[in-house]
Amino acid sequence: MSQIVQSTGAPQFASISLQSSGELPVLLMEDLKKLNSPLVLVNIDDFKIADLTDKMRELQRLDVTKIGFSASREQLSSDTPLSTKFDLSQMQLPEDELCKFLDWTQDEAVERMPFNAPGVLGSLKESVRQHARTGETLVLAYNSDKIATCIGFDMVINGELTTLISWVWIKSNAPGALKPFILSQIKNWLAKTAQSKLFASINIENERSINFFSKLGFKPSCLFVRP
Repeated sequence: MSQIVQSTGAPQFASISLQSSGELPVLLMEDLKKLNSPLVLVNIDDFKIADLTDKMRELQRLDVTKIGFSASREQLSSDTPLSTKFDLSQMQLPEDELCKFLDWTQDEAVERMPFNAPGVLGSLKESVRQHARTGETLVLAYNSDKIATCIGFDMVINGELTTLISWVWIKSNAPGALKPFILSQIKNWLAKTAQSKLFASINIENERSINFFSKLGFKPSCLFVRP
């Protein structure tokens, strides 16, 4: 059984760490409520993604809203060769055009993300625009058609400068044969532009993104819980 080994936090946010022998952490809501915080970040180590995805219903019952995924830059080097078969290239867009494109990608993606609460899209668009202005943005094109994007934004997490992956989008009708090369391009780009540590928070119902970040080499590192 998991055991709380550390507890810190302020009234608006609390963080705990769990020690486990490889099983899914056992979260007691009574213990979390004692922290008197509307949001608890549960740090987990050495848990496989399969251990979490097999228990999604249990996590939802415990009001786990997101799973945090972490990776090191060294993990992101890709062995997949750059494609000579596909005309896949990077595009540089002016800021206004880039923001309009990012807004469009979120409009296109929200149809595949029914779990998002009403009103989420507007705040998501604004944060993604801000991160694109101040961070690093990759836009990939296939035969001059914009087909994928990724945004990395640097921030301090647990005292360490970390690249937050705030938005990733791949066009829904991208050819299946092209997707391994898109993944490879994103991995190589992050390996060149990101800090030594990377982080992404994913809605627990977003299986597509969970699988994507797992393929990138990210591992589950924390759970976002609302007691």
